[in-house]
Amino acid sequence: IEDDVELLEAFHRLGVRIIQLCYNERSLLGDGAGEKTDCGLSAFGEKVIAEMNRLGILIDLSHCGTRTGLEAAELSKEPVVFSHANSKTLCKSVRNKGDDELKLVAEKGGVIGINAWGPVIWSKEGQPPAINDYLNHIDYMVKLVGADHVGIGLDISEGVYTKEKWTAGYKAKYPQVIPSWITFETRYAKDLNGYLHVPNITKGLVGRGYSDQEITKILGANFLRVFERVWK
Repeated sequence: IEDDVELLEAFHRLGVRIIQLCYNERSLLGDGAGEKTDCGLSAFGEKVIAEMNRLGILIDLSHCGTRTGLEAAELSKEPVVFSHANSKTLCKSVRNKGDDELKLVAEKGGVIGINAWGPVIWSKEGQPPAINDYLNHIDYMVKLVGADHVGIGLDISEGVYTKEKWTAGYKAKYPQVIPSWITFETRYAKDLNGYLHVPNITKGLVGRGYSDQEITKILGANFLRVFERVWK
């Protein structure tokens, strides 16, 4: 939207219903998770949040820096989401979120979508991430904020990258986000590296004792609740 908040209404008319405030870098709205600084929202960012609330566009804070995410969640009059982010307590990635950020999003009525992307899910350096790491993040999040605020946000891009394009392009561009030992082959959790593996999440949740109601919420009902609340 560059520096024109009025363009949000045009995008809304075109069907846009969710927007991230930042990617990994700084935007005109605030600092991204990969920035060296953590300066929070800009004045323009505050205007954008107010306009997104008015129009009914969901605010996604997944790639925001800590202060930007906290300030945006506080300022928003509607629920906000981390559509694809995990716990920084379990995985020390700059892309993951601390407990205070996660709790605030839940308190606002939002949802945290658990991400299957290798750089944000690994549990031990040098060890390829697996589906149990993914399920551990769900467990942690449910204990922290409750099953009403946890969802699925796989961040899987099937067929988008070749090995060469991913290694020389995306990985080379974001060294602050992707650990050096994460490879093209380990960029997603084992047994959860494609959409055909989504049933493995359900099997894992059943095996860990989640109720049918909790599983239904996590698999999509929680996000649907937020969409129905925010979208206009």
